[in-house]
Amino acid sequence: ESNKNNSMAPPSAWNSQTFLEVLRLYSVHANKEVARVKRNLFGLSDDDKGELTWKGEEQVQAMEDAVKVNIELLDKLGALLKEGPPKGLDERTHIDAPQGSKPAQVLLQTFTREWSAEGLKERGECHDLLVSALDAHFKDKKDEAGSKLKIAVPGASLGRLAFDIAQRGYDCTACEGRVLQWYGSELIRRTAGEKEALKLQPFVLSTCNRFKRLDHIRETPVPEVEVKEGQLPPVV
Repeated sequence: ESNKNNSMAPPSAWNSQTFLEVLRLYSVHANKEVARVKRNLFGLSDDDKGELTWKGEEQVQAMEDAVKVNIELLDKLGALLKEGPPKGLDERTHIDAPQGSKPAQVLLQTFTREWSAEGLKERGECHDLLVSALDAHFKDKKDEAGSKLKIAVPGASLGRLAFDIAQRGYDCTACEGRVLQWYGSELIRRTAGEKEALKLQPFVLSTCNRFKRLDHIRETPVPEVEVKEGQLPPVV
């Protein structure tokens, strides 16, 4: 896609259709990519097809199935969007609206980084350092406070760092200004304690530079932990 399609639109008042369009464009882009792969594979000569270690028909079907899984997740996000603006957001507030399909793709990968078992290694290196530093800084004040220490997490994305901090006994509030991320955290909140309630295969369109044959269609269900009612801090 062109840079124009993935740029930020001028600030505008709340309009759920703006964000629903981003989700729709992911579907359009993903299906076009699958169609491109299909043309390339089905256009091979019979000799070249015979050299494939994985039949073209099976490859395409696996990609189609993975895209369908992602679209089903984004449809759940879309249903939340239709409920109205994020809590506390005045409908007259001017916001920067994302454009093109890329924000939806980034959101899928962020779900994996923040809330899947696969993402633990990547996020752990950052989160462990931050939470350890927080504990060290307030080590002597925790007992003196008499109540939970209040912590704000700016740029909280899908809320995982705020969740981890709250699990350490802090009174945590998350701040996130990107609308799709806000709704993503709300989707996690509504899993109601069910582990891996949301299914996704976020790397399906990564058709190059794979280590293993099935890398691009691997599943990364979220959340990998139980997120019970009241455990995910409010995102404002």
